[in-house]
Amino acid sequence: KNEMQMADFVRFVSQKLQVNDIRLVSQQDKTISRVALVTGSGASYIEEANKVADLLITGDIKYHDAQDAYQRGDTALDAGHFGTEKFFPSAMEIVLNNSLDTDIPIYKSMGLSNPFRQAGF
Repeated sequence: KNEMQMADFVRFVSQKLQVNDIRLVSQQDKTISRVALVTGSGASYIEEANKVADLLITGDIKYHDAQDAYQRGDTALDAGHFGTEKFFPSAMEIVLNNSLDTDIPIYKSMGLSNPFRQAGF
């Protein structure tokens, strides 16, 4: 069984997703062995995900959604909308190419970019 301490897991996710501004919602440190993932804006799945996983990785968690999750004792990582979606087109291209029994060409967007920048003032 693979598991990591929460602080190590947060660093791992930050490194793998190449996101420096991950936000953690959690009342306590815990060992992470099962993770749920909803790309983009998945805060509405925090409670459901925490029933089957140690935490949810998603993006765009609003303050009040985080507060509700915190009060319930749920755990979530907000790695940003773009941070959780930027690898999706390549993954979906692989799935479609491997599962479609056709010669239909698959085109993936190459123009994805994060519209947010660090302010740097």
